Amino acid sequence: MRAQQCEGDTDKRTFPVAPEKLHSSPATPDTPWQALMECRPGDAPLTSQRELLPLREVLADALENLTAREQWVVERHVIERLSFAAIGRQLSLSKSMAHKIYQKAQRRLQEELRHHPLVQGHLRENAYDD
Repeated sequence: MRAQQCEGDTDKRTFPVAPEKLHSSPATPDTPWQALMECRPGDAPLTSQRELLPLREVLADALENLTAREQWVVERHVIERLSFAAIGRQLSLSKSMAHKIYQKAQRRLQEELRHHPLVQGHLRENAYDD
């Protein structure tokens, strides 16, 4: 696992990035101006890394509120893309118990993030029309 530090990040916190995402294309623009310049005419610009930084900090804080075991399971499943069977083997647990730990962490994150004003604002601004 590699970590990415965002430009202008004053608290020096790093955010985990999956290795396959480091070189994915198209890259997320660094600034809102760059996002605007790179989008096609008539298309909405992508959200820039700078604009996403406050959301990433909110998510990092929410992840820190999980138990150490929940953090470990979430990191292995989301970042390293391990199966619940593989996670269970590493913890000497069944596949279903590893999945239950993940589901509990997911519920805790959803509950904490659901009412956060930055998350609500981002979801409102980026709502998809059906």
